[in-house]
Amino acid sequence: MNKTAYERIQSLYQSDPIPLLEALALQAEDEDQSWSVQDGIALFDQLCAKLVIPAGEDITRSIARLNIHFSTTLGFIGDEKEYGHPYNSILHQVITRKKGLPIILSCLYVLMGQSHGIPLFPISFPGHFLVGVLEPHFFIDPFHGCRILKKEQLRASLKQFPQKPNMTFEELIQPADNRQILIRINNNLIRAHQRISSPKGMLRAIDRNLVLAPDHTAAHHARYILLKGMGEDLEAANALERYLQYHPDHPQAHEFTQELSNLRGIY
Repeated sequence: MNKTAYERIQSLYQSDPIPLLEALALQAEDEDQSWSVQDGIALFDQLCAKLVIPAGEDITRSIARLNIHFSTTLGFIGDEKEYGHPYNSILHQVITRKKGLPIILSCLYVLMGQSHGIPLFPISFPGHFLVGVLEPHFFIDPFHGCRILKKEQLRASLKQFPQKPNMTFEELIQPADNRQILIRINNNLIRAHQRISSPKGMLRAIDRNLVLAPDHTAAHHARYILLKGMGEDLEAANALERYLQYHPDHPQAHEFTQELSNLRGIY
């Protein structure tokens, strides 16, 4: 992560709630330094410019207009062919390609609707991120052409999972907060960068998640493994030492302590 972006990310992530559009744009800048936050926000504003929602219109009609604008006029659709590629999770690349993962397409849909006064909320549903409408209560799937889903369909979809979620159905369809959303996007990027053998990309996403969720201490162990593989022995030692500070009673604490000495050239 470049230092300037990291410092701004640390500052922005202290907000409560975190402003989602700005956070997505800053995250995109961290991933691709040829772009800036301002570029990302300007690109999003262009998406909203031609959407017209009459004041006081019935919400179902407004959502119909938004669905047409999003999936037909703009042409957004889920990228099933290259699902696991990093550019499906990076704001400006998703906007430019008109393809992405369910979570970032849902975020764009929610932000676009909210910019025109439509009360929408993101839902971190198991396996597939969605958009929720409170009244009347239904759901939208921007990944699949903005199809409309009912509660019964979502409830039935849970049967495909080998293990039942440890939350009630009503808990699963509650609005996701922006911190949870950003963590989930970074987790997608960690896996995506791993697929294309980009340890630097994995590190960027891990570092952002450590700012968002500093209690996820296992990330320090992941940093140690990545940095060691990159030949950054001193940085790897620092990451491992930080991990041991949180887990002094780890079963491998003795081996890790020896590893610290080896990484620092102390024999």
